[in-house]
Amino acid sequence: MIKRKMSVLLAAVVVASGVGMAKPAFAANTGAKQLPAVSYIAPQNTLATDKEPFSFALEAANYEGDVQYRIFIQKDGGKWTELTNGYSEAVNAKIPYIPQVKKNLEAGKYKASVWVKRAEVKEGNNKNKFGSYDTYYVKEFSIKTADAFKGRAELGDLGIKDTYKVGEKLTLKGHKGSQYKLHIYDPSAKTRKEGWIIDKTYETGEATNYTFTKPGKYLVDVWGMSTNPTDAVKAQGYGGWKLKVVTVEEGQQEVKATIEVSDGITAFDRYVKATLNVSDPENYKVTVCGKELKFVANKGFFQGVVAQTDEKEIKTNVKIEKIGEKVEVPNFKVEEVSAGVTAFDRYVKVTLDTKTPEKFNVTVCGKELKFVDKKGFFQGVVAQTDEKEIKSNVKVTVK
Repeated sequence: MIKRKMSVLLAAVVVASGVGMAKPAFAANTGAKQLPAVSYIAPQNTLATDKEPFSFALEAANYEGDVQYRIFIQKDGGKWTELTNGYSEAVNAKIPYIPQVKKNLEAGKYKASVWVKRAEVKEGNNKNKFGSYDTYYVKEFSIKTADAFKGRAELGDLGIKDTYKVGEKLTLKGHKGSQYKLHIYDPSAKTRKEGWIIDKTYETGEATNYTFTKPGKYLVDVWGMSTNPTDAVKAQGYGGWKLKVVTVEEGQQEVKATIEVSDGITAFDRYVKATLNVSDPENYKVTVCGKELKFVANKGFFQGVVAQTDEKEIKTNVKIEKIGEKVEVPNFKVEEVSAGVTAFDRYVKVTLDTKTPEKFNVTVCGKELKFVDKKGFFQGVVAQTDEKEIKSNVKVTVK
């Protein structure tokens, strides 16, 4: 389950990491054939030092098919040298890719020339003394020492794996003194805007997570900020970012429950809260010490009071049963935000991109909207007047 603070921003164009789409440089590209060109380029780590590898996340989304990348660098206006070890493996042009590099870089100012060519050809459309390519893109960047980044954010080992299973949760390995946002890009989305899932609040690494719901390749974009940032960093919105491409595979993950136990109604019972490590908890039943817990849809967990006081006994008597199949949650559109009953609330109308909206619940700012069967939309009055806040706090769940 995506945690509550994550939402797909459908109303605004989102460019994660502050990086725009690239405008490639074409060298004598006068032929009629379609050539791949770098359309997206972003530093893998904006806080990279001379003690670690540095590369770029790349796409050539204008091209249908596989491509290969190669990177050359120039330090402080000196000689050009190769950062990669020849061309990369053949990869889908529309999926983000981070080429492997063969060396760490010394501190200094650099210029990178990123080459891309069609994977099916041995020689690219253009050639110079270093080799052949179809098109290239030039990008400037800097490498600094660790001392230069003191007081920024710790983006070292974040505990992100190369491969995950469907239903598995990615949780960041945090560092003391740093907080994080976790953005996810799904290149299989219809549009780039719809592909970004944006994390809106900074939290500790352990509290920052995302559950993958379908197989594919994803770009993980972690923003970091120290817990005591400078005014300049605050204004920028991040101290630095780090990118990684991960693969999500089909596969069954063991369903587990995290159990929290606290005081119950009497001295002879206990309140139990259970959270499952799945993206569709509504399709499960959780029983603790023989008592079926109630699923709280707008919170995503199960709760109840059990006639048992021994915490160890409670945690060892948990039964999880699957009672339904996962249903993909459709995209939503806030059709209307208008005057409500009073000056302190607003009327909200929401539609879903599905032929069966009646199978879902829509909650806005914690208020469940009513489904108007004959009209096919959801409506209600919420205790919020800020339209931006209303549109960013819409949650769709399966009934």
